[in-house]
Amino acid sequence: MATVSSSPPQDVVAIFHASFHPTQGNIIDWSLKASDDLSLDGVEFSSLPSGLHLVEQDTLYFTKSAHAGIAVFHRRATDADGQRGARLSSLGLLLAPSARPRPWRHTAALIALARELHASGLAEDTDAYWAPARQFFDARVARRTDLGGAGAWGGWGAELDGEAAQAHPALHLPHALRLLGPSALTLYKHLLGRRRVLLYTAPPLASASVLCHALADMCFAPEPAPALRRRDEHPGEDGVRVLGVVTLHDLAMLERESARGRGWIACTTDTMFLEKPQHYDLLVDLSAPASVGRPALRLAPRLTSVRFTWSDVALWTELDRLLRLDADTNGAGAGAPWLPDAGRLYEDACLLCAGLWLRPATSPPPPAPRVRARGDGIEGRPALPTSSLYARRRRRRRASDGSLWALGTLPGRAAGPPAILDDADSDGAKDPDAGAEEAEEDDSEEDAVLVRDRQALTARALLQTLHAHTGALLARLADAVGANGEGAGAPREVVLAPLALGLGPLSTLDARFAAWLGAAYAPRDVRVVVRRTVGWREVVGLVFGYGA
Repeated sequence: MATVSSSPPQDVVAIFHASFHPTQGNIIDWSLKASDDLSLDGVEFSSLPSGLHLVEQDTLYFTKSAHAGIAVFHRRATDADGQRGARLSSLGLLLAPSARPRPWRHTAALIALARELHASGLAEDTDAYWAPARQFFDARVARRTDLGGAGAWGGWGAELDGEAAQAHPALHLPHALRLLGPSALTLYKHLLGRRRVLLYTAPPLASASVLCHALADMCFAPEPAPALRRRDEHPGEDGVRVLGVVTLHDLAMLERESARGRGWIACTTDTMFLEKPQHYDLLVDLSAPASVGRPALRLAPRLTSVRFTWSDVALWTELDRLLRLDADTNGAGAGAPWLPDAGRLYEDACLLCAGLWLRPATSPPPPAPRVRARGDGIEGRPALPTSSLYARRRRRRRASDGSLWALGTLPGRAAGPPAILDDADSDGAKDPDAGAEEAEEDDSEEDAVLVRDRQALTARALLQTLHAHTGALLARLADAVGANGEGAGAPREVVLAPLALGLGPLSTLDARFAAWLGAAYAPRDVRVVVRRTVGWREVVGLVFGYGA
């Protein structure tokens, strides 16, 4: 069982309370800062974005300059004049800049603090009302330059192990991939190519905020080819930057981040962003109900619909295998309805055709039949005990526990707890002893830990597969541009064919992706020019699997 640390992470530099004033709009009515030089201007808009008046409560992640932030929102009934029967407020934190900010480690404690303040019954303009918030800030304020290790990066093993795995967004990656389907690889290409990705959703924003971090982790801290020298101005920053929730007040920040060329991913509820496609490269529309189909992906600036390419089939086949293995282990379905929509039928047809067409090029020879030995887990990792999930009596089975669907915050899904089914005893009798309820609580707590461990195993397997694919792509790029890992030489131009990277020679999106990789990862002295030259050699290679 995972142990819980007695000391909270000490990486907070500010705590604030923002609310909606009937005549002044969004304001900050209370705050504490570690330094007077820290400006809180604008956090009242990030913590109270458009549309939150439609929900009772929400949790969202955002960015203020170099600081990652988190805010918990509540709508409370009130009889105060001018409030129209409801008071809208958010309690938020700003974290110190670090290599790996983790605002989700404060989520549970911040929600508990907000509830404690609301239940105190004291007036907000008194010092006694904010006393618990001061104690909270004193316990978590950043006192050391290294933040006590709170912002250090120790690899995915340390990231998803034990206490660190609690509430980690990467645990939702399997459900995010099920939600997006093969089109998730189009989003992966944009993130790896350092493009700008915007998620448009309806409130609440908790799921979209988590989704931003989970999707960004697909390209975080991979192992690039050593011969390549990154073109980033900040070589210590791995992956695109997660901006979280953005509003129209953040347009200047989006322009600054876009000018850096590092790429970013963010989410918003502002409909006006649909009329400003110049600020992003890919729009993921999560506003439609889940019953309509998968989220739509649209390419800016014309917002044309895009799905996936045939070169994604091999990678998606492996990811889908891990997702199905996870579903079998968890005893839950893959999340798709029994009657697929037209979009999923189209995806299935494309995957089938592409798999038959590209099988000689992408599929290795089938392995020899073998019996899976006890202890073989996902990708060779130790499996969970057989008694941990379904052999224990009276355990609770949760459908897709911890998934984005089960959170009840996606559009089209009613909020509420996940469905719980109780397994009856084999003899149909209940345990009459007085300690039965206590024993069942212990079993449920142990089950929750085992489920989280299973989710961490699946997330690590998916991340390992994606990062291995990233490494292979960058290794092919290093070979294609002749990178040797040495310093910059004389400027030169390299003509790159998408087929050299294992991409589709006829795909416009793959050609763009090859250009993005060249611009982001090729040495500074190399100018990559992508040409989709399709001759008889390319056609023969595509049909018979040569050179792919």
